[in-house]
Amino acid sequence: MKNPLGSPLVRISVGLVMLTCSILLMFEFLGLVPNQKVPELKFRKMLVESLAVQLNADITANREDNVHHTLEAVVTRNSNVKSAGVRLISNQVIAQSGDHELAWLLKPADKSTASQVQVPIFKKGERWGTIEVIFDDLSTLDNPFFMLVLFVALSGFICYLLFLKKTMLELDPGSVVPDRVRNALNTLSDGLLIIDNKEQIIFSNEPFQKKSVRSNESLMGKKASELDWLCEEKQQVLPWLPILQGGATVTGAALKLRAKSGSLVSFKVNVSPIGRSEKVTRGALVTFNDITELEIKNSELGQLLDKLKLSQKEITAQNKELKYLATRDPLTSCLNRRSFFEGLRVLIEEEKSLKSSLSCIMSDIDHFKSVNDTYGHAVGDKVIKMVAKILKDISRTNDLVGRYGGEEFCVVLPATTAQEAAQVAERIRLAVMKQDISLPDGKFNVTSSFGVACWTNKLSNAEAFVSQADEALYVAKETGRNRVEIWNEQAEKSPEAATTVEDAELEINGAEPFEENGIEQAQAEPVIEINTLAGSEQESEENLYLNDGEVPLEHAGVSVNLTPDKNDERVETTQVFGLPSRIVMLDRIIQAIYRAKRNNRKFAILVLDLEKVRQISHTLGHSVSEKLIREMGRKISQIFRNTDCVSLVDSAGHAAKNSVCVSQISSYELSLLLDDFSRDEFLIQMLNRIFQSLENPVSIEGSDLYLDTCIGVSLYPNDGEEPDELIANASTAMYEARQKAGRNNFRFYSPKINQRANQQLQMENDLHKAVERNEFLVYYQPKVDVSSGQLCGMEALVRWQHPESGMVSPDDFIPLAETNGIIDAITEQVLVQVCGHLTRWQEASLEPVPVAINLSPVQFKNPQLAGKIIKQLKKNNILPKYIELEITENAVADNLAATIDLIHELTDAGFSISLDDFGTGYCSYSYLKNFPVDKIKIDRSIITDFTENTFDAAIVNSIITLADHLGLKIVAEGVETAEQLKFLRDLNCHQVQGYLISKPVPYEQATEFISDPSLINGKVKASLEHDTQVLAHDEGHFKVELTGILNKTPY
Repeated sequence: MKNPLGSPLVRISVGLVMLTCSILLMFEFLGLVPNQKVPELKFRKMLVESLAVQLNADITANREDNVHHTLEAVVTRNSNVKSAGVRLISNQVIAQSGDHELAWLLKPADKSTASQVQVPIFKKGERWGTIEVIFDDLSTLDNPFFMLVLFVALSGFICYLLFLKKTMLELDPGSVVPDRVRNALNTLSDGLLIIDNKEQIIFSNEPFQKKSVRSNESLMGKKASELDWLCEEKQQVLPWLPILQGGATVTGAALKLRAKSGSLVSFKVNVSPIGRSEKVTRGALVTFNDITELEIKNSELGQLLDKLKLSQKEITAQNKELKYLATRDPLTSCLNRRSFFEGLRVLIEEEKSLKSSLSCIMSDIDHFKSVNDTYGHAVGDKVIKMVAKILKDISRTNDLVGRYGGEEFCVVLPATTAQEAAQVAERIRLAVMKQDISLPDGKFNVTSSFGVACWTNKLSNAEAFVSQADEALYVAKETGRNRVEIWNEQAEKSPEAATTVEDAELEINGAEPFEENGIEQAQAEPVIEINTLAGSEQESEENLYLNDGEVPLEHAGVSVNLTPDKNDERVETTQVFGLPSRIVMLDRIIQAIYRAKRNNRKFAILVLDLEKVRQISHTLGHSVSEKLIREMGRKISQIFRNTDCVSLVDSAGHAAKNSVCVSQISSYELSLLLDDFSRDEFLIQMLNRIFQSLENPVSIEGSDLYLDTCIGVSLYPNDGEEPDELIANASTAMYEARQKAGRNNFRFYSPKINQRANQQLQMENDLHKAVERNEFLVYYQPKVDVSSGQLCGMEALVRWQHPESGMVSPDDFIPLAETNGIIDAITEQVLVQVCGHLTRWQEASLEPVPVAINLSPVQFKNPQLAGKIIKQLKKNNILPKYIELEITENAVADNLAATIDLIHELTDAGFSISLDDFGTGYCSYSYLKNFPVDKIKIDRSIITDFTENTFDAAIVNSIITLADHLGLKIVAEGVETAEQLKFLRDLNCHQVQGYLISKPVPYEQATEFISDPSLINGKVKASLEHDTQVLAHDEGHFKVELTGILNKTPY
């Protein structure tokens, strides 16, 4: 609160009053002012002397009665006389009036005082007694002089104050600016101050007053530096101070002013001197260009630029990743076939221009099919990655290493002859042969074969060049495997004409080659014994052995089947299913990992158990089981989006054209990739859809076959960050699901998610039962007309009375009901109950109020929605005017065409439409124009803090203004305080609902509200009256800018 004594006029007035009073007191001190006590003292003296003469005569004449009567008369008739008495020289009081003897203080020898006067009585020249009179004390306050001083002080202060105020108005420094100039300066968009040489403001234009939120009176005469300025860090003084001291003109100085409302306003300040002569400046003209909005825009643009730079950096990184993924094999990180040939063509062109040599090595892993069939595809992948690593380690930086397909690799060596390339291939062969492949029960080795070719001008293209190396590889495989062959012109016609690497080495060294068409015996047959169950024979025809020859492979728990079985369905997996291989699946998972990291999303790997297919295969044959799996893949593919991937993991086939990927984990397991989701609940829906798709029997070759399955789920990144890890964890979860009793079980690898998923499934089952048992109840929340305080409607809110869990919140079961298609049945039950309640109110002679019923966005996909609602009302003889249908913004935006038809059909039938949760979605304003909406409901999330949050207040004000212009009613939901109700009333909001009025109540209590309107009306009036008292007691409770927004007239 501003101190009144801080005003210069008050201080000056007080000073003048004190000066005047001092002069008067000085007059009194010097005796120039008459003393009003002297006449009083003279009067008292005369009174006592007269009394002494009379009493002396009476005493001399012995008239004692007259003495007493005289003393009594003196005391009673004179108000300032307290007592009187006659005292003898012996100190004996012989007559008195009043309590004289006790009050008398003087002795006979003392002099009289102003209040106690004594006169001696003589007889024949001798003093025989004294007349004593006690008067009232002379009061200082009764002194007219002090009253005069007090009067002069009060009247002088008022006169001085009025005089000075009039004088200051006449001497107003702003008057030096003519009115026409003042008006011109007020039209400027920039703020402007004129200050004198003492920095005092003598003029401020209206734009500056508005920007600083200060009045002209508060600015005039105030020093400009006393305003709440915030300078830039590099500036030490305000820009006009150097000007007043004779400095040069200042332009573009940055300043920030904290306005009276508390907000910061940014200015660019220009200062020019006024009336400068001989370095004496009479004042300065200061202009303020408001750049607050510009700074905000610049800040937003800066943030946007930073985001763009970050996005550009991310795009560059992603491009590199995409380029890497596009050119690399996902399993081995070697060049894929397309990128390999692109690089090879470049090297061929360089070889042609430089006339240098260029060689190609084609490699193949021996008996790789048997490795896959025996140990599984996981081990096969391990072998492929091991060979790829050796190829990359031995090759040079500028060599091309690519995966040609399956277990075949191709290496191109620039500036390398065929013999040199063959030596490189030999080093690779030995390194591969020495590398151990670990198993839980032992180790084994693999071998590889190599073909080498050298570029010649006879070749037409890169494909022909690689084909020569491939033909040499074919010769190596046909002539014993685990060897290196160099292509020559005769090799194409006769395998025996091909040159082995040993031949080439001996020819280079000038030595004779071995007679055997192969490598040295020490290297040609590095065979380790494999003891079969018979234990006698040595298997040397296959180069796939355990390192420890003393441990039979059969005893290690591994079934040795090195000859491909033509009856094994996995041999022709791709031909059987026509679906992508496991390589594609792994590639999809790798891409999903990149997307999940970039977008902060999740994806899931599902592994499905097809154990029942095994039984069908044993009883009805492989062809039936193959068709059954193919049909299962087709059904699962249909229920998922195109971006999802379904695969039989570990298949060796090629990718299908469709986006559904199938590959094989084991003989009877499927793997699915569900990409890009944010909520775990989505997985529960997908699991249900899978189970539902497999409920109906499949007719194959005249048999109706049922397929039960168990599903294991792993999530990225919770359950792993590598493709193999995610698949393994999903398989683990699937095995645990298989142990549970019953059919169609699932399990998450994460226990917490698994628990939540089971709870959601249980709730879904309970929802279906709740619909059958009519467990849903309708509660009503009143809506009140703000202007009258009367009940004007109710909103029907569904509640679920669970037999075990009690009352279940709608937030828990409504989303689940919408997802699983139960919402239509719930809405139908709500409508039936509402119609029944309306009928009972009418039968009880109560005038029912309109009841609002919420419609879910998913219900607008049902074209029969309007017909069902109309039919139900006709069945109960309820007029449509008593039903108000509430739809959300999402219903309008998501199903535009369907929503238009349904809304028009409902409004044509007489229903009122309300747009619910307005302000929280993305509904276009054009929808309000084109749709027959009657009301707008402001969402409770905006109402909750709008009396404290200026942004929410501005939104509320804007929505009400918009509705007013469109002729729509406004309903504010979630009103919980009297403050909110008052401000909504001031904003001309039509209706409110919320806990301030009433929480949702059952039918019986809603009936009481209708039958006794005072129950609601009284609450509204009490809230408004209470809030008015609170606001009157503390006007400063709300922010100035917030009050301004809330009380702004909405038009």
